[in-house]
Amino acid sequence: MSSQLALISCLLMLVPVPPRLNEWAYARFAIDIASAVIAHLSVGDGPQAWSWAIATGVLWALLLATPGNLELNMKKSVRVEFASALIDEKIKERGDWRGKTLAKVRGIVHDADPEIVEEW
Repeated sequence: MSSQLALISCLLMLVPVPPRLNEWAYARFAIDIASAVIAHLSVGDGPQAWSWAIATGVLWALLLATPGNLELNMKKSVRVEFASALIDEKIKERGDWRGKTLAKVRGIVHDADPEIVEEW
């Protein structure tokens, strides 16, 4: 069962999935790494047995702490009414054909589903 979960977690990290699933996949591996270190230390194994897990944890922490990842991972949620206003603003910023096209597509989407919830 654990190996099946590891395979599923790997797939979740490699394919485009919602951010929450990606976070759970990384959490699963973090728990595995922490458990491996604790198990090796509790039985008295030397650094050759647990150093790989420590190194992997440090590398993941460095990867997640890079400025681009922090901005993506620390994305603040925006209230729905503000999201619509932000989208309006972004469309207005593009005064050329892109803004007109975005506004037209947005109108088509709203006509198709008037109860759609816009998120930022």
